[in-house]
Amino acid sequence: MNHIRISTYELSKSFWNKVFEQSSSWCAERNELFDTMRMLNELEKKAQIPTGSIPPFSCFALYCLARYFQPKNILEIGTYIGKSTLSMAQGIGREGVEIHTCDVNNNIPLPSHTACKIVQYNKPSEEMLDRLLDNSQLSFDMVNIDGRVKKNDIEKLSKILKEDAVICLDDFEGIEKGVANYSLMRSSNLFNNYTLIYPPQESLIASMQFTGNSTIAVMIPVHLISFVSQ
Repeated sequence: MNHIRISTYELSKSFWNKVFEQSSSWCAERNELFDTMRMLNELEKKAQIPTGSIPPFSCFALYCLARYFQPKNILEIGTYIGKSTLSMAQGIGREGVEIHTCDVNNNIPLPSHTACKIVQYNKPSEEMLDRLLDNSQLSFDMVNIDGRVKKNDIEKLSKILKEDAVICLDDFEGIEKGVANYSLMRSSNLFNNYTLIYPPQESLIASMQFTGNSTIAVMIPVHLISFVSQ
């Protein structure tokens, strides 16, 4: 018998359709999100090293991912002016969640007007991970990587992430850092139970009344994918 083979490309389309399924009714939430993003643009004036920020649809994608998966704690590498941080915070929209985020190039305090507790580190990712590993009470079920990670980081991540953690990779295109980070994680053999989700297609982005693109890819544990009757 021949097998039914589903490509990563086909799975990616289904994944994003599911994540964005209810988003057309979130008009007020979407406006609130982009009001926050416009406010954060002012923080670029405080940046010592302007490393660049994510585009609008990437903000919305992270918002929807956090809203869909409802993580209890989030880890982030690469804060900059906090657009990805606050996108995820607003997506969760409830108290009792912590977001730990680091940026070695800039130390810009973020506004604390979300229900989530945001803990910032002006340190390299390996130093933040070392500190978190010392705190045995903390583990994370979502991580957003928007900076280059090293082999030692990958090993530390595998120890601090829960087995069903969702991993977001920004700049997943060409030879950019997102692709390099994914290759490093795959070659480590520590995330063999994960499958890759490519960034949303431009046609999907356009159908949701956005312009531009998104380079947010996702690694998701295979056991989080299930077949349902309807």
